[in-house]
Amino acid sequence: MDTNIIAQTLENEIQSGHLGPGTILKQEELAARFGVSRQPVRHALERLRTSGLLEKRPDRSLAVVGLRAKDVRELSQIRIALEQNALMLSAPNLTASNLRKARRLNEDLFEEEDPETLAELDRDFHQTLYGGCGNERLLKMIADLRNEARRAYALQPIGSQPRRVFYEEHNRILSALSADDIAAACDVLSTHIGITAGTLIPIDGTSGQNPHPTSDRTSS
Repeated sequence: MDTNIIAQTLENEIQSGHLGPGTILKQEELAARFGVSRQPVRHALERLRTSGLLEKRPDRSLAVVGLRAKDVRELSQIRIALEQNALMLSAPNLTASNLRKARRLNEDLFEEEDPETLAELDRDFHQTLYGGCGNERLLKMIADLRNEARRAYALQPIGSQPRRVFYEEHNRILSALSADDIAAACDVLSTHIGITAGTLIPIDGTSGQNPHPTSDRTSS
């Protein structure tokens, strides 16, 4: 197993929330886990530190970095701009079949227990709504940015209030689209992204404890 695979595996675990903020990653434990020497592990950890996912502590250990409020706000601002644009371009091309598929996905994600599967269902839900925009580069940018917010899915367990809000916001978007009210759908989408961002805003050095979007709805 090479450095790239180790780094990608650990990055996925950080972004999905399996490795939470403050988790210390030890070379010897990771080397045993992946069945390799310390060298590829050391290179993988350095790559993650350079990318900002890990930080070196005073004792020289490496720990997972929590998302900063500034990073969450900036990510949300960009996502709202791009995803609203994709929805506006796509909405006139959506069919009744597209909307039925999105409703089925929303019902499935409401009952999903696994955060990674939840992330996939949510990706497919939004892809169904944005897929008619006709701009592959825009869709790629949205997918990359949504990947940066994957930690939010671990903070919305089945049966929780955040999960119910998540589900209800999706239904509001679908209702607006069904009524051909694209402006209302975009407004709900903005709120939806802001609420998701609010779960990631750090409080006292952690994330996932703030149930509200940041002060400006469209800058959450």
